Amino acid sequence: MRQNRKPHPGFQLDVLRRFPPNEKYLVGVSGGRDSVALLHQLVALGYLRLVVCHLDHRLRGKQSGSDARFVAKLAQQYSLDFELGSVNVRALATKTKMSIETAGREARYRFFAEVARRRRCRTIFLGHHADDLVETFLINLFRGTGLTGLAGMREIVTRHIGRVELKVVRPLLGVWREEID
Repeated sequence: MRQNRKPHPGFQLDVLRRFPPNEKYLVGVSGGRDSVALLHQLVALGYLRLVVCHLDHRLRGKQSGSDARFVAKLAQQYSLDFELGSVNVRALATKTKMSIETAGREARYRFFAEVARRRRCRTIFLGHHADDLVETFLINLFRGTGLTGLAGMREIVTRHIGRVELKVVRPLLGVWREEID
């Protein structure tokens, strides 16, 4: 089920040129419009060796299971590998005294790192977009961050999670949520 659409003009093609489509990559797909749009765009551009990664945060009851099944079905439609993880983020947040958002982010990156280790694939595409970039900048500004924090998210960044070095690629940073809709 390959689409033959041109990518959105804000889609960071210059970023993707560093990542040949014939290589294997992870892609984080929550089931929300941002990550689903990213998956569609990557497949349309010929990225056919993707490993679709979905972490069930167990925060939304039955809806969480529906999201996981939806993402699994998308991966199957594109004949892509699928990895599913599950973490009780609320319990993790309580145990570690983190906010639910921070605990969820930490759990996701640990899950991505584990999949990256097992699959021997050290690059993941994520669906962060221009609205996320602005939001991160403002949060950092109000927290009183230094110049590094004011830069917000980068299109490509390397994160060290445990003993795994994971390259995070965000090709949608030039696209606004309204455009994704």
